[in-house]
Amino acid sequence: MKYAYCPFDDVTTVDAIRMNIEDFHKASRFDRMFREHFDDNIRMWTAAKPRVLGDVWRISQVYIFGHGMPKADDIEAMDGTVVLIPELANRIAASGLSTSHRTIKLFSCNGGTGGSDSMAGKLWKELKDNHGFNQLTVYGYTDEMVIGVNAAGHKIGASGAGARAQDIRVKFG
Repeated sequence: MKYAYCPFDDVTTVDAIRMNIEDFHKASRFDRMFREHFDDNIRMWTAAKPRVLGDVWRISQVYIFGHGMPKADDIEAMDGTVVLIPELANRIAASGLSTSHRTIKLFSCNGGTGGSDSMAGKLWKELKDNHGFNQLTVYGYTDEMVIGVNAAGHKIGASGAGARAQDIRVKFG
């Protein structure tokens, strides 16, 4: 199971996440047969009710959505709200995600660009060092994350050229 997490209190970003997921799932016959299933409930952080990830099983994948750039120190919502990486880590921890959780994918443009100075690298370090996520792997992508599907039905980034999302993904942890 995959879970979409919006680290912003912004319904516009939640709507964009929903469209992103739905567009991918409608994109190809291959996908309709072998759907990568996201939980129907997009988890949105709010100060009033932050524990939206408390029921996520530790071997599930959590996708964090937001705008990014190479080596950015923050992630951005559709409405322009910016959350610094340390605050993003605080929100994830406050959202009730188990410290034994294993996989987070930072689905953000160029979130993996820049090695340990990338958004994903910084997020992994914050979660590990300051919140006790010792079994966690954070993935980031080294391209613009425009959903597309190649002829084989695999997700691709903005560069297209047949590259699969997993081919432009880097791992931290």
